[in-house]
Amino acid sequence: MEKGGVFPFPSRRFISLATEQVFYFLETNRREKKRTEEKKLFSTTSFLSFSFLSFSTHTGLVSSVIMLDAVKSGDAKKLAEMMRQDPGFKVNMALVGSGNTFLHSACCGSHRSAVIPLLLAHPDIDVNAKDTSGQTPFYYACYYGNTSCAREMLKDSRVKVNEPSNDGWTPLYHAARYGSLDIIKVWIASGREMDLGTPGDVDKTDAIGVAKKNGKTEVVSLLERFKSDAAKTRSEVRKELGITGQYYLFFSID
Repeated sequence: MEKGGVFPFPSRRFISLATEQVFYFLETNRREKKRTEEKKLFSTTSFLSFSFLSFSTHTGLVSSVIMLDAVKSGDAKKLAEMMRQDPGFKVNMALVGSGNTFLHSACCGSHRSAVIPLLLAHPDIDVNAKDTSGQTPFYYACYYGNTSCAREMLKDSRVKVNEPSNDGWTPLYHAARYGSLDIIKVWIASGREMDLGTPGDVDKTDAIGVAKKNGKTEVVSLLERFKSDAAKTRSEVRKELGITGQYYLFFSID
């Protein structure tokens, strides 16, 4: 018998590791497909139609849909005028089924960041409102990789930046997983708390671990520097971003 025609039977550990990798690959593809489909949903006009049909019935339904359209288009001037005309509008109104609020929608696209300060300034705003999956607006900004939106949210001390979803995923986990280096930089520069997660928990919270697993080398390097010396890394990142003095470019020291 020719030796070249015989293959050694794989060990139990090899089969276990191979199976784990296959499941990880399938789950990663599923999540990425879901993320892409959600991005498409939030960026198309069909979302407006869906919103019109799904908002809870109330007297200001039409004006709320128009406001949502202003949020989707990032039209701060239009939204400000609408809010002036209807100061009592329900800023925390959520879509039936998904639980998305105006602020969630604002954090789904970088071109919408201009409307975020208007929403945050509303006296009744719930900056940490959760959708049906337990995801906050800041979570959305990190999940969809919208740096300008994340920057606006980081300015507000009420925002719980490390708040996990119902499944236990954190905003930083997704920023690291998808290689959103700029979001992580402005986060570090802001001085806000940053939970790197539980080492080894690459499926839920371990930001460095999931970045390594997905080949996001720049993110890994930055987070490892931050983990080693947070103050030094923050100073270096602020310098890199051109943020100097007591009052930074978009963050102020209390």
